[in-house]
Order: sequence, then structure tokens, then C-alpha cells
Amino acid sequence: MGIVYMMARIAFNCLATIWPFYLQIVCGFVGNGNSPTSVQLAIVPLVNYVSSMLFSIFLQAKFTQALQSRVKPIMLSAVLIIVGSLPLALLSPASTWSTKWLVYPCAAVQGVGTAILLNTSTSIISDVIGTNQSSSAFVYGMYSFLDKFANGFLISWLVAAYQKKEGDLRIIIVTVPILAVLCALLAAVIANNMFADRMAKFSQGSKLKAPKRQRVLDEDEKNASRDSFAPGAPVETPDDNTY
Repeated sequence: MGIVYMMARIAFNCLATIWPFYLQIVCGFVGNGNSPTSVQLAIVPLVNYVSSMLFSIFLQAKFTQALQSRVKPIMLSAVLIIVGSLPLALLSPASTWSTKWLVYPCAAVQGVGTAILLNTSTSIISDVIGTNQSSSAFVYGMYSFLDKFANGFLISWLVAAYQKKEGDLRIIIVTVPILAVLCALLAAVIANNMFADRMAKFSQGSKLKAPKRQRVLDEDEKNASRDSFAPGAPVETPDDNTY
């Protein structure tokens, strides 16, 4: 389960770190005399973050409710990240604005994909821990430690070695998120087989809501059962004629 979360964080943090270098070195977005920093260096990451935030706030709950699964959302996130990453391999400093505008929809699609991946991976950890509160702090702490270590090592190495290499930056921003989400998907499938009982019923903290009609019926049944034992409630006795 830690691998799913670690891969999700690698995809998210790698994109957040590499985007500025990609925009400057690969796309050629540089400033001028009046503004030494290109406006695209702010707008493109902003599009990525805003799309991720809006999906998480308004659509993530409905999306998870509709799929009733942890593996299916990761499969969809893999599709979105692949679709949002592959066009970035086509851009270069020689590209004209007729193709450079692709960075905006690609950033938005990647943002939605990473949001689904990160939200789902966090929920999977909750599903596996369940209601075992005695070890939850240790488990979350270990996941966080492994996440910080893996991300820190990978990103520091990538930035130090490839921050000014056009071809390598193009490969990194395309392949690293795709490989990360595919590894997360593989780990989720394996985890689903190993912890099928827990991931089927979900933990109390992340339990998906039942459909509204079913919730109303369950609530009515619960109230009827409670009222049947209330003081003063009539008690039905079998009719003597039935024997």
C-alpha cells in the first residue's frame, strides 16, 4: 500500500518541480526586459493546481461513489496522466505558438489525473488500516517517511543532473509521471487481491455512502426497530386460535 502512495507523490512532486524547467528550456518561455520571468511559468502550474483542486472539491466524492472501487479510479488516472503527458514530448524551442498552447490543456489533464491518484492512494491506506487506531500513527509515519525519502532523492538527482538539458527534461516530464502511475496501478491491483476483504467493505472512516433511497430505507428500518422496544409500545402476542 505504501508503494501506491509513494508513486502518487512522485508523480505529483515531479510534475510540480520539472514544469518550470520544461517551460523555460524546452518550450522557450523566457522573460524580456520588462519582465525577467515569463508569465507562463506562473500560469501553467496554476492551471495544473486549480484543475486538481476543483476536481477534488466538487467531483472526487461523486466520482468515487459512482465507481465503488479503488482500482478503477487509478486506472482512469493512468489514462489521464498518459493523455496529458504524451503531447509534451512534441514541443521544442523551435515550436510555434500554434503548438505551444498545448501546455495548458496538458497541465489541466495532468492535474485531474494526479488528483485522482493522490486522493485514491490516501484512501487505500485508510482502508487497509481500518479501525486499528493503535498502529495507525506508526503506519502513517512510515508511509510519510518513505515518501519524503524517495521524493527527495529522486527530485534532487533529476534537478541537479538534467535541469538544463532539453531532451532529458522532455523525457522526464513524460515518462516519470506515466511510470509512477503504472507502478501505482500494479501495486493497487496486487493490494486489492491481498486485502480484498478490507477493500470491499472499506474502513469506517472512508466508507462510501449508500444511494440516497437505500439510506432512507435503512433509517426507517432502524427507527421502526427502535420504536418497537420503546416504553408503552404495544406488544403483539400470538392468537390462541393459531395453535
